[in-house]
Amino acid sequence: MSFNPTQPKLYLQINEKGDVFYNGAQISNLDVLEEFFTSFSYLENNSLVSLFHGESCHVEYFDEPLVAQKIFRSRDNFYFTITHNTPFQFQVNTLSLDEWDRFHGYTDDKIPFVLSNNAQNDFFNLLDEYTDETITFDNKTIEVPNYWTSDTQPDNESFWTEKYKNNESKWDLGACSTVLKDNYPSLKLPISRIAVLGGGSGHDAAFLAEQGHHVTLFDFSPSAIELAKNKYSHIANLNFVLADAFKLGAEYHRNFDIAFEHTFYCAINPTKRNDVTHLWKTLTHETGQLMGIFFAMEKRSGPPFGGSEWELRQRLQKNWQAIKWIRSHNSDKSRWGKEFFVFARKK
Repeated sequence: MSFNPTQPKLYLQINEKGDVFYNGAQISNLDVLEEFFTSFSYLENNSLVSLFHGESCHVEYFDEPLVAQKIFRSRDNFYFTITHNTPFQFQVNTLSLDEWDRFHGYTDDKIPFVLSNNAQNDFFNLLDEYTDETITFDNKTIEVPNYWTSDTQPDNESFWTEKYKNNESKWDLGACSTVLKDNYPSLKLPISRIAVLGGGSGHDAAFLAEQGHHVTLFDFSPSAIELAKNKYSHIANLNFVLADAFKLGAEYHRNFDIAFEHTFYCAINPTKRNDVTHLWKTLTHETGQLMGIFFAMEKRSGPPFGGSEWELRQRLQKNWQAIKWIRSHNSDKSRWGKEFFVFARKK
């Protein structure tokens, strides 16, 4: 099926259990759920849309679009059902394991899913045996890879510098993020010391400095720092530091009130994401805060790499308490349906 290329006006949410909500109310009508779950499609920007009473809608999923509740097998074929019992077929060679030992996969229609605990138990019961890296059924052993693929771009300064030099910085919106502008006023922040990691050409950092904050932009690409300085060096309370964020000296530790995140978390190799959350903690003082714009999207190679609200919550829950956590409905066209804003403080 095809969709109007204009932005859908409706937003439906899928929680981590696979339940569907519209305007805060859970949808229980089986016909509506059938239409919704069998009409998934992707826009050009990789955001997920579907149908709700015949009208196109954005799909905001907390974990994966499909959360398998039960798994069964019919001869050589594997199937799972979700909340409204519609069966979806999948191939076991699409399965992968995340770092929390959860199975992810794709239906035969290429829609991502994750196994609930119950579904994972069902799946194990259908196998002959399994290890941490393989599954065996019908005397066939299949390796189960890690969720994040090995097909990644070099995670180094020269890679990003070439992007800037060749004008290939597609992540650069040319101005401060509307998500930051929309959410900033409600935070009512006092004048703060803010660290902007991977700040690029400086639009967000400049906005925060213009609000009176003392902002330090870090980036390890000389081209990025040069662009940022050319545009915003006139702002007295905006400082530019050419440095690898993961190698910052002790003079920066506990030196900031707020760590700001936007397109750094999604740009680095996902195996370093725990290092990033540790860095936010290291740079901010005991009552420090995190402010960030994140992407919820299916994209296992990169950069940019995808992610989910479920994943970020897992990484934050030990050291951070969310104060504001909200999906954006006013994103740039290239990011429709994918951005969410988080403001959290240290526990």
